[in-house]
Amino acid sequence: MRTRIKKILCPIDFSDAAIKAISFSAELAKAMDASMTIWNIQEIPIIEGMSFNKLLKDKSPKEERELNAIMNEWSEEIKEEYQIECIPSYTPNINSLDETLSHYIDGQNFDLIVVGTNGVGDNHRFFFEHSSYNILNRTKCPILFVPDTSN
Repeated sequence: MRTRIKKILCPIDFSDAAIKAISFSAELAKAMDASMTIWNIQEIPIIEGMSFNKLLKDKSPKEERELNAIMNEWSEEIKEEYQIECIPSYTPNINSLDETLSHYIDGQNFDLIVVGTNGVGDNHRFFFEHSSYNILNRTKCPILFVPDTSN
């Protein structure tokens, strides 16, 4: 049984590797008649005695507006250039990356995750420093790593 890829998630951190992954994701989405979501997660540090609402309020409204504007602009550029549906998404996060990513993926029913990488060191950090082994165990979604040196 073949599974059709309909929704691609491309987590971004605005690095060169992430930009390469966006281009790859958009090309793949166009070829497969799929949609894509560019997703940025902002980690919010937990400070003892501070509530989640206080943490969110402390984030600069200007900073958040600028981030949303960038995400929306990139999404519109991708839509125009590749003629695909591209959804921007921003998530403030106080949980671990693996908890947030696995919940986000499961909740949105993505068929593929495309992640930019700039080499072996990046993959090691992704898998071991961010508990991505837990992500792989919690989700059924395949992950495709795109090196920033790919064409």
